[in-house]
Amino acid sequence: MKKYILAVLILLTFSACVNNKVTMPTDTNQTSKQLTIDIDEELKLLDTTGLRDDCLKVIDEPIYIGDNDEVSFKGDAMEKKSPLLIQIGEREPIKYSGKNYTIKTMDLKNGDLITIKDKKGKVFVEVNVIK
Repeated sequence: MKKYILAVLILLTFSACVNNKVTMPTDTNQTSKQLTIDIDEELKLLDTTGLRDDCLKVIDEPIYIGDNDEVSFKGDAMEKKSPLLIQIGEREPIKYSGKNYTIKTMDLKNGDLITIKDKKGKVFVEVNVIK
């Protein structure tokens, strides 16, 4: 009787291990996530010192992105400080005027530095990309 119970227990253990298959997703159209950085909110958080000088306010936190993400900078501060110079890594700076600027992940590499300068040439966004 003990042999039968032991045999059934061993069979159940093996069948439980065999049924656990790991399947990898094969869908190549994964949904992309968008990381939105609200410049207005970030500048409000930096304004805790009570200083009125804008040159001391620099958003410099690193951003963590995945393989299929987008990074978007938005806010009224971008429109007020435009025309902006946006530089990604070692590429040529881009002139931009508007409230929302989106960067695709395929345009970014690990360690790239995104720098945004206002019309006076002062840096107000300097973030490092970490993949």
